[in-house]
Amino acid sequence: MSDFDDLETVRGLPGELPEGEEILWQGAPDWRVIMRRVFRSRLVVGWFGFLAVILFLTKYGAAPMPEAVAFGAAVLPALVLALLVLALLSWATAATTAYTITNRRVTMRFGIALSMTINVPFALIGRAALRKNADGSGDIPLNVLGDDTFSYIMLWPHVRPRSFKRAEPMLRGLKDVSAVAGILAEAMAEYHDQPVEYVAESAVEKKTEDRRRAPRGAAMPA
Repeated sequence: MSDFDDLETVRGLPGELPEGEEILWQGAPDWRVIMRRVFRSRLVVGWFGFLAVILFLTKYGAAPMPEAVAFGAAVLPALVLALLVLALLSWATAATTAYTITNRRVTMRFGIALSMTINVPFALIGRAALRKNADGSGDIPLNVLGDDTFSYIMLWPHVRPRSFKRAEPMLRGLKDVSAVAGILAEAMAEYHDQPVEYVAESAVEKKTEDRRRAPRGAAMPA
């Protein structure tokens, strides 16, 4: 539980729920998913591994093997420090975030240094998509209708990557994204009194298909 929970009347919400509105789901990103997908911890490990190999090769043949290995391993303390920093940032991101789905809207409270809350009513969600990773984690980006736009910088990392022109809020790093998507789909279907279909986009599909077609999602009426 974070300090925000002690200050909020209702966890993750700017105030009491209006009459007739109810919370269907609340959750937060998984810090391990955030560390891998947002802060690219695997890429960091790969970079330091590459650097270690380069350092090893500069000594290999010109110095005894133990000395060459030790020279390459000199980057390990820096790698450990980098991973600790990323883990701390990831944990803080998850601990200060609360996603809420009600029968009328999606609410996102986030911010490590400065907390902010945004409300996205179902009436303004033009498209919702499910992006699922191989481990079952994933994201739910929301395309918001209307003239008002969100700031990409203010939303990051709770925003669809590269949606700079019109930032799309995103429930990010959910451990069991399919279950959450199902709850949101049912809630939106009941709100609009019609079915809602989520289109899954795996990480591999997205990398290859985004180059030749528009992002997919569930079309919803305004």
